[in-house]
Amino acid sequence: MNNTLTFHIYQKKYEEYLKRLDERRDDITIYVTDLVGCYEKFAFNKKIPFFNYNDIFLHGDLIHEGITKILKDIFGDKVEFNKTLTYEDTFPCKFRLKGVPDIIHHDWKEIIEIKSIVKIPQKPLEHHIKQLALYLALYEATEGKEYNGRLVYISRDDFKEYVFDFRNLLGRLKGEGYIASEIDYFISNKPCPRYEWECNYCPYREICQIKNLKAFNTPITDLTDEEED
Repeated sequence: MNNTLTFHIYQKKYEEYLKRLDERRDDITIYVTDLVGCYEKFAFNKKIPFFNYNDIFLHGDLIHEGITKILKDIFGDKVEFNKTLTYEDTFPCKFRLKGVPDIIHHDWKEIIEIKSIVKIPQKPLEHHIKQLALYLALYEATEGKEYNGRLVYISRDDFKEYVFDFRNLLGRLKGEGYIASEIDYFISNKPCPRYEWECNYCPYREICQIKNLKAFNTPITDLTDEEED
């Protein structure tokens, strides 16, 4: 038997993945992380689920676990970690949206997302803001409370925080309305990909017709090393 720490961590993550497999395959469940990404990847995940976990995710999980322990020692029961939020509706279609924010800080009335990253960006990344906004919407829709949001970027040598007001992210919409608008955009427009860089990290890139068609129609002189993989 493999007794390395890495093996046991990967095994635990795989067991967690297997528990969610049936849910991943059902017709109505969408995760917040699906909703802020590529529709084609979401569709592939329903048909061909893929255990996509590597050392980059492991590094991020270890950072999350360390922060969780420290904040628990400081704030006690004023904070919740990795709480699953679930909201169901039939408009614009029948769906079940699920999200697992990193931290819910009841004393600060904030939902906090931790992002471990190689280099901290000059401004918050769009998909991280969208993810945070959906968590705020989910929490308002399920708990009836308007919490603000906080993005925390952590790199090897830097640390930066951004705080977002609930109304600045959701505008005049309540949680239900914001969720409905995002679901409608996702299923109507089917963004594939939503961001150009997604294809480089996608486990389905070798079988994705959209990615391969895009590469086929790209002049050879314009191809980068990342696009040739």
